[in-house]
Amino acid sequence: MKKYLIIGLALLQMIAICACSGKETGVLSIGERESIAEITFSNGSETNTITDEAEKDALFSILSEEMIKEKGSYYDTPQVNTYITVDFKRGNKAYETVYVYEKGGRFFAEQPYNGIFSLTEEEYNVISGLRGRI
Repeated sequence: MKKYLIIGLALLQMIAICACSGKETGVLSIGERESIAEITFSNGSETNTITDEAEKDALFSILSEEMIKEKGSYYDTPQVNTYITVDFKRGNKAYETVYVYEKGGRFFAEQPYNGIFSLTEEEYNVISGLRGRI
């Protein structure tokens, strides 16, 4: 009986360790694609509004997917010097903001108080290219 108890506890411990070792995933809160009226990029004082539907779809497909959540976001803006601000505007002046940036050779999308999510370099380059018209 003692042998089965020890085996059971060992299995329970292994399950707990495996469950805790996986990366947490999540999504940015940017709303449904159909509800987005306008997408605006800014980098300080300059802005660029995307009007092309294909470009909106490309951006939305990247940022609406489930991504690996690196950690929580506890500030109004990222704690880096340079970032791209992306505003997803809906009707009635409601909008969601996402910040995109590179830090230490890695790429991130951060939404204040929602989380900091990993991007691939390719995804970052697509977003940066859309912003590139500023």
